[in-house]
This record gives sequence, structure tokens and C-alpha cells, in this order.
Amino acid sequence: MNPYDFVPVSWENKPDRHAPIWHDRLIASGDQKLYTGSLDVEIKTETPLFIRDPETSTQNPRTPGTHIRNAHGDYIIPGSSLKGMLRTVAESLGNGCFTLFDGEYEYKNHRSTVDYRNRLPDEFRRCQQNTKLCITCRTFGMMQLSRERDRRGAGIDVFQGKVNIGDAVAENAVLYESPVFTAVLDGPKPRHSAFYLDEQQRHIAGRKYYFHQPKYARDYLHTEGRLIPTTRRNDAPRDPLRGGQGEIEYRNQHILPLDYGNVFTTRISFSQLEANEFALLMIAVALDSTMRHKIGYGKPLGLGSVKLTPTRLQLVDYARRYTDRVNRGITVYEGQELTDLIYNRLEALGTDVANAFYDYDSGDAISYLRYIWGWDPESKVAYAYPSRDWFSGHSRARIEDTANL
Repeated sequence: MNPYDFVPVSWENKPDRHAPIWHDRLIASGDQKLYTGSLDVEIKTETPLFIRDPETSTQNPRTPGTHIRNAHGDYIIPGSSLKGMLRTVAESLGNGCFTLFDGEYEYKNHRSTVDYRNRLPDEFRRCQQNTKLCITCRTFGMMQLSRERDRRGAGIDVFQGKVNIGDAVAENAVLYESPVFTAVLDGPKPRHSAFYLDEQQRHIAGRKYYFHQPKYARDYLHTEGRLIPTTRRNDAPRDPLRGGQGEIEYRNQHILPLDYGNVFTTRISFSQLEANEFALLMIAVALDSTMRHKIGYGKPLGLGSVKLTPTRLQLVDYARRYTDRVNRGITVYEGQELTDLIYNRLEALGTDVANAFYDYDSGDAISYLRYIWGWDPESKVAYAYPSRDWFSGHSRARIEDTANL
């Protein structure tokens, strides 16, 4: 089965754009309530995880690339990686703009007959004005794309966003059993437009997510018998893994990932979130017990499946900060109380946030995401990209046609 699928978009339901609550507003006007506080999260690796340390190479056949660490030597998941992952989920569930889409990866391919830039409706392109932001740009921030920037950035619309995520740190992390060469992964090559466009060939198919592969992740990590060399311009070198002295490299990535069962902890801080923004952040993190997130390198190979578990939620009510002499406007949810709060769709926090959470939790987007990110540790489905011969003989086949490859 193909290792990825798409969460489709309802193109008639355009992103709701309006001005954000700015950072200097601690209390909203009228009956509106703003949410400020922090969410502590535990992250457990369900399959091997690899996020490359930029100081190491993953193509050196003698020395593997290593997982990124902080200045103290602790293995981490960078906060920027977590923020990108959660933002993508929030864009899907909250019907936000397509922040990362430009469509040019395929346009630059001379063999392509499809310009994907024209298959994304204008209403869904990334936000350009900080007074007209979709829900994900109001929550996570935005920076205007413009070719007319001057060197000082004058005139560029920016909104810092109201969510900050620290690096997730693992104590006593356990490495994978040994360095490995992975299967070869290339960049997106959506030549098969039947996969990447909707059935009417009018719009892109949606946002791309990778299936979990709990049973087969290790198989894709052991490819020593399937190494694909990358030769250089000089005379063909001899393979250094077989005693040669040449400079041969491989298209297969040479890595030492972290193993199953490692636990990271991080804190997500948020401020001045509107009710639907706060609900969106909470569901993007928590999802539900049947799902797992994906992050890092090697997602098509089964790497990077992680379980996020909220462990502590602290809310600060600035309207009561100086009148509540007991708790100073601070409410804390932990343990079973926090689990119940999320399971009951935040009902205890009020109608507005509960209704927003319910809308996200019952929408079409999360139904598709449950199908792709559903976690079944006993699943025996084998995922792999179709061969070139298969594509040649199935030029109009949809992704669902790969189920029995």
C-alpha cells in the first residue's frame, strides 16, 4: 500500500480571516474569554526516531549521522519541529491557509505536465496581511511572502503568533541497536497527478500525511544489500565498505536513530488565545487515544511515530489575577482530571471552547486523519511506493488502487 494519503479540503469552506487579538491585550472586550497558560506534554517514541544533527553527515559510509542534541548533550526534538508538526495538524482541522505550499517542486520538473501552483484556490493561499489572518496564522504566527522586501524588511506584515514550544528533551535516551542505511528517499515527485489532484483534476488532493508502520519500520532500516552508490566526477571509486579507498557515497542515508520507547518532555506556552484557537491547539496536541503523530526523517519508512500525552495544563485568568487571593486566577489540571477534561471536549471550560473542540473533533478532516494516523500496533499492512512499471501501467490510478500491491 502507498505510504501516504491526503486529508482532503472542502474548497467551498474558505478560511475565516480576521484581525488577531494582539499581544498587549490580556483581557478581551465584552463576554469574550482569552486563554493564557501552559501545557506540559510527554512524547513517547513508538517507532525509531531520527532528526539529524546539522553538524553530521548522513551520507558518509564510515560514520553515521546522529540525532540532534542540545548544548548539554541531551537528545531533543527541536521546538521548531514540534511547532511545524502541530501547525500542519491545526491547518487541517481548523481549515487554515496552506502555509508551506508553493507548488514549484513539480513546476521545475521538465517532465511534468501539471503546474500545481494553479491547483490551489487563491482563498487558501498563505495569509499576507496581519489584519486578515486565518486561525492557524493567528495562533502560530505569519510572515508575509513578498519579492519586494527591502534589506531591512520594511513594509512586511508580520504576526509573531501566540504559541511557543520549547525543545522536547529526553533523559537517558536509548539509541537504536546499531547504525543503519535506510531505503532511499527522494523529494516529492507528483508526476502521477491522479494521486496529487482530486478526482475532477481541478484542485490539489489535500494535505499529505504518512501512515504508521509499527511492524515493518525495522525492515526499512536494514538495507545493506540494497545500497545505491552516488559516484563523483573523478574515476569510479572503490567501495570503502569493501576495503576500497575511494570517496564513494550512497543515496541511502546512514544514520543512528533513537530507538522505540524513549520519552521526551516539553512545555507549550500560549497567550491571549481566543476560544476556538485554544480548542484547536488542544486537539492538535491531544488528538485521541487511537492516533499517533509523525515527525522527523523517514516518515515513509515508518520512522517518527510518536505518542503525545498532555500531563499538566495551567490556565491564567488575568481578569481574576488580582481579585482571587487564593489561587491568583490560576487553575491547574493534572492526571485523571486533565484526561477527563480532554475526553469531555473541554466542557468544564465553557460553552465557546467546548463547542469549538466538538466541531474539530467531529469534522471530516479529523475523520480522514484518523484513517491515516490511526495506531494499530498489530497491523500487518506493508507500505511501499509503487514501482515505475506499476505507474506506467496505471496512469490514471488513484491512491486507493494501491491497497493490494
